[in-house]
Amino acid sequence: MLPESVLAWLTAGLFALAAITWVYCFILLSARIQHDYQQEYVQKLQRNLTELWLFIPLQQLLALWLLTSLCVVVILFVLNVHWGWICGALLLVTVTPGLLLHGLRRSRRHTFLKQLPDALMLLANSVATGASLQRSVEFVSREMPPPLGQEFSLVVRQLRLGQSIPLALQSLHQRMPNGDVQRVILTLELTQQVGGQQARILRRCAQSLRKKLSLQQRIESISAQGRLQGKVMSFLPLLLVVVFAWMESHAMSMLREHPVGWALIFLLVLLLVLGQWWIARLVKITVPL
Repeated sequence: MLPESVLAWLTAGLFALAAITWVYCFILLSARIQHDYQQEYVQKLQRNLTELWLFIPLQQLLALWLLTSLCVVVILFVLNVHWGWICGALLLVTVTPGLLLHGLRRSRRHTFLKQLPDALMLLANSVATGASLQRSVEFVSREMPPPLGQEFSLVVRQLRLGQSIPLALQSLHQRMPNGDVQRVILTLELTQQVGGQQARILRRCAQSLRKKLSLQQRIESISAQGRLQGKVMSFLPLLLVVVFAWMESHAMSMLREHPVGWALIFLLVLLLVLGQWWIARLVKITVPL
């Protein structure tokens, strides 16, 4: 029999060895998960930039973003700005790249949809002259300006690499997820399978899309006043806060120094965001095809 002190030390050593083993396995697993997550996240961001035809390395953009954030913090700290404003500036710098990327993607899709009826008319005219669908798509990619010409050039490149027309068109729908694009793709696939009256079907589809865009523009013109009123009513409280901070700086300083003031600022921003979102939902009217 071993002495009790030796058994205690042996038990403690075994527990320590088991704990070290578990910690080591946890570190390895966490590093693996972090590496896989970073790889997937980086690839996704780089793919989003490539879809916008922004062929810029992601590492350079991240370095520029970090440098901008550091400069903002240093400048505000030198100016002896309150820490709340520094946190707000950091939050603004953090969300600005995502909002800018979303705005660029939305603008690109909107321009693509506006160019789609003209592209279908060019496609119909090319098919009517006896050209094949692949040659017609290549002709449209050369004649149409960006972004539709760029997207169709990718379709042409995939066709030259040996992909079928349905697969190339499905990749186009993945880059431009929209109901109108899906209908156009289904129209192209059906006309290719049927083979007859391709030009007539494409012209009719182009006319339908053009009428829908015209009606959508009329609705946007009618609802422009409501959208402007929503933006004015959303920014009016912020303007009043700035005016009162200039006129009654002592009274407004309680909002920066007291926890109740922080809660009121958070509630104000939350209500403004919810109100703007609700107004945007009310004035947004979709036109069915």
